[in-house]
This record gives sequence, C-alpha cells and structure tokens, in this order.
Amino acid sequence: MIEDAAVDEHADALALAQQKAPSYRGLEPDVQRRRLSGFLARRGYGYDIIRTVLDEVLGEDE
Repeated sequence: MIEDAAVDEHADALALAQQKAPSYRGLEPDVQRRRLSGFLARRGYGYDIIRTVLDEVLGEDE
C-alpha cells in the first residue's frame, strides 16, 4: 500500500541537491540558490523542503 511506503522527501531532495550543487560552483551565491531551487522545484519538492535543503547545502541565506 502507498501508506506503507516510507518516503523521506527531505533526504531525497538533499541527496539530489548535493549531487547537483558542484555544477554551480563558481556562480554568485544568489544564482546558485536560484538555480538549485528551480532544479528541486521542477522535481516536485515544496518550498519548505527546498528552503531547508538549500540552507544545508549552500549555507544559510543572508
């Protein structure tokens, strides 16, 4: 059953972000955040998950 499937969206989004982030190295921090945010949003993750993942991968937003 679908209810039985344990899906940890945060962990999945974090893994994707950690794989993608190195390709944005060298860009301005705000550009990195915007591109990584769009990448995760296109994969169906919500704002709350995206925000926390970005903070973990790229550091706190200033």
